[in-house]
Formats: sequence, structure tokens, C-alpha cells
Amino acid sequence: MTYYKAASFLNVYDKNKRPVLFLGDARTYYFNMPVTAYTVFNKPDILTGFYSDAGKSFMEKFRASNAGFLVVNRTELFRLKEAGFAAVYTDYMGQTFKNIMDKFFKKLYIDNNCEIYEYKG
Repeated sequence: MTYYKAASFLNVYDKNKRPVLFLGDARTYYFNMPVTAYTVFNKPDILTGFYSDAGKSFMEKFRASNAGFLVVNRTELFRLKEAGFAAVYTDYMGQTFKNIMDKFFKKLYIDNNCEIYEYKG
């Protein structure tokens, strides 16, 4: 389980069990809070128009979801990119994603597989 350590960290960190948006992995069993998982097998609605509006629609959808965290499983994104599922990986690697993370999120956690960002709003 490449996301187990990240889930364990978040379970201890957030006693309020705020919802999580999870990019890159469909497995959510080890999270003790609600999780919406977007996988590489489909282009998630939340990322539609990501570059054309510099992430504005992403942030509107993220806020509407009431999520407190964004978790990215880099290992799964990279592994599945190599198998032809590159859409979410490409968004994650782009400057727009980095700009949004810097402006609206605080990086809480990073390990060899995952990153956890807490929404500042």
C-alpha cells in the first residue's frame, strides 16, 4: 500500500475527519474520513479546464466539495502514466498545479509515495 503512511498521518493529524480529495489512487480503505478518489483511469471532472482557466474551476469545485485536504499518490500516478494513463500525472506535474498548491494549500506531509496538502481557506 503506497498510501498507507500518508493515510495514517492524516488520521492522526485531523481529528475532525474533514473530507479528502485523493488524486492518483482508487484505494481509500485506510483513511478514517470521507474520501473522493480520482484515479488515472478517467479524467476527473474536478480537473476539467485545469489549464484553460489557470485552475479557477478546480478551486471552485474543491471549495464546493468541502474537502480539507488534497492527497496525491505520486507513485501510482507515475506507474500508471507509463501504462498510458497520463492525464492526471500531466496535470500534477504542471506549473498550474504548483501555483495552486502554493497559493491555496500548505504542504503537510511528504514521503516516497505521497504528498498531503491542507487547504488554507
